[in-house]
Amino acid sequence: MLGTSIISLRNSAVVIVAVLCLEASRHCAFGFGHTGHRVVGRIAELHLSRTAREGVKKLLGAESLAEVSAWADDIRSDPKWRHSQTWHYVTIDDGQTYQTSKKNPHGDVIEAIARFAKLLKDAQAPREDKAIALKWLVHLVADIHQPLHVGRRADRGGNTIRVKWFGKNTNVHAVWDSKMIESTKLSFSEMAIFINNKITANQVRKWQHTTVEDWARESMVYRAKAYMRPGPEASDSFKYSYENLPLVRQRLAQAGIRLAGMLDQIFSQ
Repeated sequence: MLGTSIISLRNSAVVIVAVLCLEASRHCAFGFGHTGHRVVGRIAELHLSRTAREGVKKLLGAESLAEVSAWADDIRSDPKWRHSQTWHYVTIDDGQTYQTSKKNPHGDVIEAIARFAKLLKDAQAPREDKAIALKWLVHLVADIHQPLHVGRRADRGGNTIRVKWFGKNTNVHAVWDSKMIESTKLSFSEMAIFINNKITANQVRKWQHTTVEDWARESMVYRAKAYMRPGPEASDSFKYSYENLPLVRQRLAQAGIRLAGMLDQIFSQ
């Protein structure tokens, strides 16, 4: 009976999330998936200054950035956070910029990152609010680095582009969110170490010398590659993954390094 109840609760949660996605989000997906988000959190942890590390600990206690990185996806089934669906992405069509694009009145990932960074800097903000802001930042910095989270309106960031992935039906957005990462069969900690070992000091300096809107512009450039969908055969999935996994790893690395830089700046003030 207990096992049946647990399964029922899990199924209910999935249904709730699906309904919220359909009603509230044009690009409903889960960023880089739990594994990808944890990779970003772990890489950021490896590059935090001592001051930032202490600041994070004061807000999160025993929880790590990797541990809280998927929190913003996990709360999607909570009606209290229904209004946050649009914060995970931004819609910028080809030929547009963030400045010229139509803004979502409920907010977007660029607006949300700026808002939560400002809250973290506020010396008067309650600790609980700052902890939530930090959890959001860890998540959203990763989201904006997933090329299809800076998506085109017509296909909802690749969500309506159906493809076969190793024989199973899915969409291009999901392939970039999690399917390619899952195909490596690596844990988040293994992937984080493998990626981090290849990051140079010059890359850290270069990547951190950018703005949030730069990150979005990069994703717009890279999404053109994402739209080159895999064919229906299993061999096509292997080929697509081989050709695109280096970019996925690069975006995870950039997200982690830039998150660390942002937190260093915030906690050093």
